[in-house]
Amino acid sequence: MRWTMASCSLLAAAILSISGSRAMADPAPQAVPPRAEQPAARAPKPEEPPARNYANLRVGAASSGSGAVICAEVAPLSFLSVSACGVGSGFLSHSSQPTMVVFQGHVRLASWELSDVWLEPRLQAGFAELQAGEDTLGFHFDGTGPTGVETAGPSAGASLRAVMPLWRGIDFVAGASLDAAYFHFAPRMIRAMAQFQPSRSVTMGVGF
Repeated sequence: MRWTMASCSLLAAAILSISGSRAMADPAPQAVPPRAEQPAARAPKPEEPPARNYANLRVGAASSGSGAVICAEVAPLSFLSVSACGVGSGFLSHSSQPTMVVFQGHVRLASWELSDVWLEPRLQAGFAELQAGEDTLGFHFDGTGPTGVETAGPSAGASLRAVMPLWRGIDFVAGASLDAAYFHFAPRMIRAMAQFQPSRSVTMGVGF
C-alpha cells in the first residue's frame, strides 16, 4: 500500500493533535510556596520567690513599756519564725517601770511584692512576761515570783512585716504588730496590774 503525500500529512496532523490534547489534560504541577515560619513562642518569665530572711535584729518602740524595744528573730523555715521582744531589762535597761517581754512564733500567711519590698502578713502566738520591777530569773505562770514583781501568761496577735533586699544578702526589715496577753496573777503583783494587756509595736532593723 502506497502512502501519498496527502496521507502522510493527515497522519502527522493527527499525531500532533493527540499530543496537544494530552498536554492540556496533564498540566505541569505548580511549585508550592514555602510555608511561612511561625515565630518561636517566648518562655514565660519565671516568678521571683519571696525574699528569704533567716535572721534579723530590730529596734523600735512599744506601748507595753518605756524605752526602746529590741526584737531578735530567726526563721528556721521560710514561712515560720520565732522572736523575742523586750527592753532588755536586767542587762540593757534597769528601769523600774512596768514592762513586757514577748516570746512568739510567727506564721506567714502570704507574701506580696510591692516596688522591691516584700509585704508579709503574719499571725503569731506564744507567751509574755509582765514585769513591775527588776527582772529575776525564770518565768512564773503560776504566781508572781519570789519578789512579787513578775508573772507570765499566753500571748497572741497579728503583724505585718516588710523585707527589702539591700546588698549581697543583707535585708532591711520593718514590722508593725498588734498583740494581747493575759496574766491571771497580774492583780496579785506588788504593783497590781490588769490581767488583759494589749500592746502595739513598730520596729525596724537589718537582717540576712
